Amino acid sequence: MNENNLKIFNNLKCAQHQRIVESTRTRYTISAISEKIKRDLTSVTFDINEYNDKIIKHKTNRPANQCYYDYNLELDFSNNPRIPFNIDDRLYYYKAYHYQKLGLFLNKKDAPVFKVKIDHLSQDIIYELSQLDSEDRRFVLKQAISRIFEDINFDLYHDSISNRLEVILVS
Repeated sequence: MNENNLKIFNNLKCAQHQRIVESTRTRYTISAISEKIKRDLTSVTFDINEYNDKIIKHKTNRPANQCYYDYNLELDFSNNPRIPFNIDDRLYYYKAYHYQKLGLFLNKKDAPVFKVKIDHLSQDIIYELSQLDSEDRRFVLKQAISRIFEDINFDLYHDSISNRLEVILVS
């Protein structure tokens, strides 16, 4: 090999190594951000009494036979709303539980979007999300919520929900 070809070969080898390092760093960063988001969201709780008051208030405007989980209001209108013992008062676990309980992911067209309030995330996470492009941001949010779904029912999540879950940030 002449000297010019050797130089080109070494540059290519160095560039390939750099891409591998960047790819590994990116995967690690995305995984770390997902875990931080999950940690933030699992710490969000809701007041059971206030929640029940909201249900009573909204039930006055509804027919008595409408018993379901309202994804726009994020309220459980079933006849016997109860929180499973392993979810306690963690808001995002409660929402994920209802998504699974009602089997909303059987048809992709009808699956509601899982909403994450930006106020429930720390400033550090918001900054890190702002540094990502929209595709990576969507992926990171989905991974964080996926981990919550997996905690509730791993098999159900991977059998029917994982390919239909869509997560968005709302204010």
